[in-house]
Amino acid sequence: MKRYGRVWQTGSWQRSEDNFLRASELVANGRVGKILRVEVGLPSGYTDFARTFGQEKIESPPPGLDYDRWLGPAPYSPYCKARVHMNWRWNMDYAGGQLMDWVGHHLDIAHWALGSSGPARSR
Repeated sequence: MKRYGRVWQTGSWQRSEDNFLRASELVANGRVGKILRVEVGLPSGYTDFARTFGQEKIESPPPGLDYDRWLGPAPYSPYCKARVHMNWRWNMDYAGGQLMDWVGHHLDIAHWALGSSGPARSR
């Protein structure tokens, strides 16, 4: 960021959801009692977000997709629909699977409810 004079912004969409706000308020206000331990659960299994299961046929990337740029520094793999567009998260060359896809969201809410320091919430 400093080298290129850029701004980095990130956020957790769950902080905008009423159910997470309510749960965080209940914890922060002591309505659930003294917190002794926090466990954060993650969804299990593989979700085919892009509905591309079975579309592993190697083909040309669609117009408008700079596939080389999309791959970035990852090892080269030929284009197929099942590899990109939402399902990249299950390919360890590009992402970290279920844990890395969700942990930031759920840990953020746990930290928020417990009053831990972290990124500021915009108001």
